Parts: sequence; C-alpha cells; structure tokens
Amino acid sequence: MQTIVDLIEKSCRNFAGKAALRHKAGEVWEEISYSAVWSTSDRIAAGLVKNGFELVITRRSWRHLHRA
Repeated sequence: MQTIVDLIEKSCRNFAGKAALRHKAGEVWEEISYSAVWSTSDRIAAGLVKNGFELVITRRSWRHLHRA
C-alpha cells in the first residue's frame, strides 16, 4: 500500500516539468512545476525536522498541514 507522500512523490517524478500550480501575478498567470513543488516541500520538511519538529503524517495531521 502506498502512502499519500508516496503518491505525491510519484506524481512529482512523472510530471516534473508540468504545471502543478498556477497563480496570477498582476495580469500574468505564473506556473509552478511539480518538481518545484517537491523541492520546496522537501526543504520545508527538512527545516521543520532540523528545528525539532517530528513529522508524522496521519489523516488528521495531513488535513492541518494542507490547510497551512
């Protein structure tokens, strides 16, 4: 069985160069690739762990993390 992290990582590998997110900056839509999303989330997680946070992904914690 795969975890949500496994599924997200797989999507980020499979669609690395494709747009995962889009946001409007002024009048222009900017894209953020799947590889950039994975890289950013990896750096955030590493920073949290470095500062003493224990990352345990559960259904409840995933909902809170998603909202953050």
